[in-house]
Amino acid sequence: MLRKVLAVLLTITLILSLAAGCSKPVDEKPGGDKQESTPKPTQGSSEGGDPVQKERVPITITLPSVPSGTQPDSYIEKLVEDKFNIDLNVIPLPSNSDDRKTQINLMMTDEKLRPDIIYFGSSSAKEYEEWKANGLLVDLYPLLAKHGSNIVSYYKKVDNDASALFSTWENGKMYRLITDVSEPGSTTTVVRKDWLDKFGMEIETLEDYMEYLRKCVYEDPDGNGQNDTVGLTGGKEDMMALYPFYSAYGVYPEEWIIQEDGSIKYGAVLPETKEALRVISEAYKEGLIDPNLISGAKSFTDELFVEGKAASFHTWAFFLTPSFAPLHDFQVKNPGAEYIRQRPVKGPDGFASDRPSDPFGSGYVAITSKCKDPEVAMQLLDGLMEPEFSILIKNGEEGIDYVMENGEIKLLTSKEERDAKGIRMFALLLERKDEYNIEIGEKGNANFADQQQHALPLRAKFAFLRDKVRPKNNEYQANLNTLYKTTFWSIIAGELPIDAFDQFVEEWYAQGGAEVEQEANEYWAKQKIEMDEFKAAFDRDLAKLLK
Repeated sequence: MLRKVLAVLLTITLILSLAAGCSKPVDEKPGGDKQESTPKPTQGSSEGGDPVQKERVPITITLPSVPSGTQPDSYIEKLVEDKFNIDLNVIPLPSNSDDRKTQINLMMTDEKLRPDIIYFGSSSAKEYEEWKANGLLVDLYPLLAKHGSNIVSYYKKVDNDASALFSTWENGKMYRLITDVSEPGSTTTVVRKDWLDKFGMEIETLEDYMEYLRKCVYEDPDGNGQNDTVGLTGGKEDMMALYPFYSAYGVYPEEWIIQEDGSIKYGAVLPETKEALRVISEAYKEGLIDPNLISGAKSFTDELFVEGKAASFHTWAFFLTPSFAPLHDFQVKNPGAEYIRQRPVKGPDGFASDRPSDPFGSGYVAITSKCKDPEVAMQLLDGLMEPEFSILIKNGEEGIDYVMENGEIKLLTSKEERDAKGIRMFALLLERKDEYNIEIGEKGNANFADQQQHALPLRAKFAFLRDKVRPKNNEYQANLNTLYKTTFWSIIAGELPIDAFDQFVEEWYAQGGAEVEQEANEYWAKQKIEMDEFKAAFDRDLAKLLK
């Protein structure tokens, strides 16, 4: 039953609701290892042969995004309970990240409060190490090898290295699973198709792109006789908005870039970044880049995106899906206007690439030692990624809650009705983001697939580090980020000359960057060895599960 829980204050009701874990006893192997029991079938046979209902396995689970209007024993909750023969006790977590972390830590500290399945974020990295050291988490690897066909198949499908699984693999053990992994390509450059058509243009190179921005700023593309359109725009100091320029030079200042000798360097200090920054500052001076990127006077999503006065932006790819409310508002406000995805533009050396996503994700889910039947818990987690079932729990019943029209989803029930049914109560917990993510429709999935393919060039150049918590990086990161952002935005705005970049590089290394770079290279070398070990283990233990 769904229980409403305050963010920090854990009441007696919560204590009682969490007191019991999964009920089935755990046998012991010789040597003291726990032998996980097999799940009970929904029905068995009595001595006389008549079918009898087996006792459901109780499981307490924390969920990060239960809609506030979800009713106790909702339609989706009952659906999940019936499918896995379990009795769910759902603990909704607060939306505020600090309150969420506090509640999670309190529950993990007290055995009476500890759930069977716990969701937690990357901010709990230190606490996670303590939970693991204190034996509060179950090793998921053997459970995954036995019951994880949907999880393994999906993560291998979206990334051939199965990086999402590698991210939590620790010397043959796995005490948590990544829950929220971005699509391999999750951002895109967007332009106005109607304005491209008006100017009779196609964009292939960075020069083409800048000429398009130039025309949109100075040649009245909306035909209203006013000088009220802008070029490339975005929110306040949104460096990602400038990706079309950086990617044309094969860099991005906030990623580690693999060098020819196999070492890695931070993108912000590379000479190619200086060249990209030079072009960006010149474009800003010419008026091709909206000053809102520095001032932040307008909200990007609620104002700039909807108003329809911008020629281009680089943002999340789902902004182009028909179900995205601001896109609908834009279309209503600008009849006949159309935003479309722009493939990456070629730089001076012909290089072009979309932005690859970090394959290591952010949120985590674990099974605690409180759970008496970890196999059932793993079957539940894996079942949430079963293709057709994932559609059902995220969207409701086809024909009742939604229909598909011309490849796009059309909702038939209100938000209040959907929330009450528990639709999306399992969101952010092992979500699929492939073609079974019907919320974004055929067009959205096609955009994601195309972006994924065109992100491969930079995917091969970026060194995504699995370990986000690194001592030297943590020590110097805040100051180095301030130095980087202050310098770059000052150069872009024309407050500093482009050659200030050289002084920035010297200061970056002097203020701890040298130690951060050395540490990153050590982690990178170690990660490559561990990835080879993981691939061997995957082929041995997990490949047999692939569908």
